[in-house]
Amino acid sequence: MITKFLVTVAIIVGAVLYLRHRNRTAVSAAPATVAPAPPPFPVSFRVLSYILAGLVTFSAIGYMLYDYHDSHRLLSIRVVNPVNGEEVEYKALKGKLENRRFETVNGQQIRVSDNERLVIEVID
Repeated sequence: MITKFLVTVAIIVGAVLYLRHRNRTAVSAAPATVAPAPPPFPVSFRVLSYILAGLVTFSAIGYMLYDYHDSHRLLSIRVVNPVNGEEVEYKALKGKLENRRFETVNGQQIRVSDNERLVIEVID
């Protein structure tokens, strides 16, 4: 959530800086008026846009790597039957775990009823 907020703020700041820079060049191209031209921006807009694009790109790559690593965590899933207390243990990757179903490491598709309870533990 904070990443979305920071990217939004960065885009707004970039747009404001771009509009200021564009207005300065439009004013300087017009005939000289009474008001003096504002001092030039210390860092060029192109450099700021490249820095912003690099930060967004590296952030996206970092998030993708984190998500890939997190979805490949090995989980121990125990399905407990509340009627007779029987427990069955499965091993599955976190990315293969959905609402009430999952796919084991062996490729077996498991669907769990609403009455059964899942106990999920991270192995590594």
